[in-house]
Amino acid sequence: MIERPSFLDKKSEKASIRSNNPGAMWPGPSSRKFHAIGSKGLNDGLGQGNKIAYFDDAIDGAAALFDLLDRGYSGRTVRAAITKWSGGNWVSSYLKVLDQQAGVKPDAPKLPRPDVDNVAKAVLDALQDVIGDDTSVARLVVEKSYGTEGRTTVRIS
Repeated sequence: MIERPSFLDKKSEKASIRSNNPGAMWPGPSSRKFHAIGSKGLNDGLGQGNKIAYFDDAIDGAAALFDLLDRGYSGRTVRAAITKWSGGNWVSSYLKVLDQQAGVKPDAPKLPRPDVDNVAKAVLDALQDVIGDDTSVARLVVEKSYGTEGRTTVRIS
């Protein structure tokens, strides 16, 4: 049995980590599809009543994030995706960081459905606390398919 990493309720971590929800997504279709165990309110200092879905483990949280990005953000420019994701808050700050640190332009072409290599990189990044630096990975087999049941399966050996 593969250990499924969980950071549930580790008070010293950011909300997205302690909820096993790397995208800090609200409760909704993607979180339900990947078995969210509940949600909690967030105090963002703005009184907006934000919520975050909680997952038993980081794998379900990452899978829900991939599902949400695929269903709700494909076909949008980076600016449009960030505006939607952030609820319109701090959009120019997010875009500035993306441009400065990653060279991603705000009006870059529309976001594509993720290539399989990008999915693999996202999973490796999400598992950094489990496997360490991904340079230690000697073999990687990745397969992407679409179906009625969403899931991400990771086998570490």
